[in-house]
Amino acid sequence: MDERRSSDRHILEGKVELRTDVIEPGTMKNISAMGITLYSEAPLHPGTELDVILMDRNVAVKGTVQRIVPSENGKYELSIQFDADASDILMVMKEHAMD
Repeated sequence: MDERRSSDRHILEGKVELRTDVIEPGTMKNISAMGITLYSEAPLHPGTELDVILMDRNVAVKGTVQRIVPSENGKYELSIQFDADASDILMVMKEHAMD
């Protein structure tokens, strides 16, 4: 996810769950209609398909890991592309953040 982004990223913090064969916790860094960047202790490899559960909004989105970068404190920064446009989810999240 680089300069070719087709949608704006929004900084929204919150807890997420990453569901593959197991459930791993994570923390959201930013999100757009096309994907999410988050921190996790799980070293999920590019190509891994998963469900991202946005915990405080009770929303699930299917996606695929595109990039992984080692981060601080033994965590990894994961860039995940959503399988479908999530504009409607992003709108609800932004409204919720304004409350």
